[in-house]
Amino acid sequence: NASCLDRAPQRDVVSINGAADAARGTMLLRVLVAQGVQAISWYSVIVGALSMLSLLMNGLVDSPVRSRLEQAVGLLETLFHSLAFFAGLKGLLGVMFRDSKPLRTLLLYHASELVVRSVSFLFREADACSELRRLQILHRAPQDMTCETPRIAMLLTFVVHCATLLYFVYVVWSFIVRLQSGEFGHPGIGFEDTEAFFRHGGALEALDGAQPAGQAIQPFAGPPRSLREGGEGCIVGEAFRGEPQRLE
Repeated sequence: NASCLDRAPQRDVVSINGAADAARGTMLLRVLVAQGVQAISWYSVIVGALSMLSLLMNGLVDSPVRSRLEQAVGLLETLFHSLAFFAGLKGLLGVMFRDSKPLRTLLLYHASELVVRSVSFLFREADACSELRRLQILHRAPQDMTCETPRIAMLLTFVVHCATLLYFVYVVWSFIVRLQSGEFGHPGIGFEDTEAFFRHGGALEALDGAQPAGQAIQPFAGPPRSLREGGEGCIVGEAFRGEPQRLE
């Protein structure tokens, strides 16, 4: 009579553990993407609120330190950034209700911000020399600085901003695609499933969205995990066949 441990191949146990680890990693990735979109939405709300406060407090004040072109470009950027407040609120609603339609507004805003920053960068690069001469005369700065220095500084700033915006666009787009494919299950309110996932140490049972709506979780159908689950064919134990010994 073979024991239950011999009846369950080791490779089946390894494959089951590997599938569980893969599913747990996929679910963790979904949670991280959702939290990333939530953080991007809050960032957009804060940027939009600060831009609107800047418009209300400063308005169209003529600054003698900046050129006319620099002031016009800065004003247009502030006006555009004030729209981030509404785009961020749309993104938060999309994350809460797991709806891809409000998230498209957030995606469109960050894609448009790439275009706006590219156009403003071209204007600032063209006006870099005149802006440098204006600052040197106003502040009596040394004249040994050339136009290449502010242009390189503006180029580095532009590259960092564009890389950040491209990352935002990719994260929001990835979340929208996952929502449309049904990876997050049925739509719901709140983010209790994310908190439960981390509270239970990454257990798959903590997430309601892991199982599609209307389908019950299937019982374990693999090889027996212990001698009790093996049934009648398993040998629980044998009687001692040797000679009993006693210490005098």
